[in-house]
Amino acid sequence: MDEKESRHWVESYQASCAVQGKLPDTLVVNLADAEGDIYELFAEAASYAPDTRAQWIVRAAQDRRVASASSTDTATKLWDAAGQAPALGDLEVEVSARPGRVARRAIVTLRSATVQLIAPRRTGYKLPELTINVVLAREDTPPPAVEPLEWLLTTGLPVDSFERASTVVAWYTVRWCIETYFFVLKHGCQINKLQLQTEDRQLPCLALYMIIAWRVLFATMLGRACPDMDCEAVFDPAEWQAAYIVARRCPPPTTPPRLGEMVILVATLGGYLNRKNDGHPGPKTVWIGLQRVHEFTIALQAREDMAGTCV
Repeated sequence: MDEKESRHWVESYQASCAVQGKLPDTLVVNLADAEGDIYELFAEAASYAPDTRAQWIVRAAQDRRVASASSTDTATKLWDAAGQAPALGDLEVEVSARPGRVARRAIVTLRSATVQLIAPRRTGYKLPELTINVVLAREDTPPPAVEPLEWLLTTGLPVDSFERASTVVAWYTVRWCIETYFFVLKHGCQINKLQLQTEDRQLPCLALYMIIAWRVLFATMLGRACPDMDCEAVFDPAEWQAAYIVARRCPPPTTPPRLGEMVILVATLGGYLNRKNDGHPGPKTVWIGLQRVHEFTIALQAREDMAGTCV
């Protein structure tokens, strides 16, 4: 296990537990996609004391064997056990865009169960049998010619009601924002190309880039969620005024524009076409646009300093 790439998922969970131990009044939840569906991760969670154990949500990839609750004590499979549970209710979730798949909203039916996993065999050591909770979110009536959405989520969180199962699904969907954040960090800030050779140099640089990546994601997502908000919740007056002048070729208004309008304007500076059927601007066009806005702001301030008057 130690030599496999999957070991990183266990190490990630251990790091979450370290944070949980330092923040006893905060609930820390470790999220993992299907690649994190590792039995050793579940066993690792069971080994921690309650006061230092972080919670976890992992999307199932393995149709694991589970002990049947019947008197015959025969084994069944995880998907069957979850699918046979009674429906708790329907929930609307957002489906993010992927290559060959457009973003949309889906209505999924939630089912939940508590199951006992039969431990897989390992060479050289024995794993314990574990009891975990599962939530099955399945789209029973997808649109025509669209692959139905289905998530089977394993977790240590309680799932014995529709509200609790809905919370597990909602928290799992946050994973997309986390992936987007690291996409900006890796590809926008290009931290993989850093050539700093010492930790004393790397850590301050990473800290700065993490703030930059957060701001790109914050502007992108807040512009979608709260488009009518004053844009100065995100942009300094000098920033939005400089962007407005360059994009609209006219003086900026006396009243700050709405945030949604401003994010689209910035994204157009980064290559966003803003056509009728285009979706929301993505983080890439926003980060390129913000880079250009920074340059425009410097130029505008330099002109003001030279002229001695505001534009």
